[in-house]
Parts: sequence; structure tokens; C-alpha cells
Amino acid sequence: MASFVQGAYILAALLFILALAGLSKHETARRGNQFGMAGMGLALVATLLLVLDYLGTDTGDTGAGDQGPVVVGAILQAPIDNLAVQVIAGVAILLASINVFGGFLVTRRMLNMFQKG
Repeated sequence: MASFVQGAYILAALLFILALAGLSKHETARRGNQFGMAGMGLALVATLLLVLDYLGTDTGDTGAGDQGPVVVGAILQAPIDNLAVQVIAGVAILLASINVFGGFLVTRRMLNMFQKG
């Protein structure tokens, strides 16, 4: 997964360079804008894949790895123009984030207890 994400980031960087080159002339501005949108979309997809891969990683007994889809789904629902949906999405983001970070801190502390030193 990491090599795919790195390749996607390199391709996105090349698309951004092509976008800047295309935006420098009036005749090629439309194509430059298209390159920029494609590069941004590719970088966004690569970042989401990386985050989902990281959050989906088994972190032991904390259960924090199960919260990745909850956080991503709640973030996608947050901009909907409905107060009830926004409140529920905000609460889901808050609780899932607390669970993820709390699980990380507990796991880190437990691992530090077993290190030689």
C-alpha cells in the first residue's frame, strides 16, 4: 500500500507541475486547470487510502483500529445542511477520535512499560 501511495504522490506532484506550466499561458490555461484538478483528486484519494490503512491497522485490544470508517463517514456527513445530521456527525467524530487517540496513548504507555531501560 505504501509504494502505491508514494507513486500516487509522485504522479500528483507531476500533475501539479504540469498545471503550473499550463496556467502560465492563456491558450493552455484550461488544460492546466484540468491537470491541477486531476493532481488534487489523486493526492486526496492517496491520502484517504493512507489514513484508512493506518486507522484500519489492528492496534491490539484497544479497538481503536475499528474507528477509521466511523471518522471518515462522519466527516463526509458533516457538511450536509441538516442540523440533526451535523450534530450526530460531530458527536461521532468526537467520540471516535477520543477512542482512537486514547487507545493509542494506552498502547504506547503499555509498550513503554515493557522496554528495557
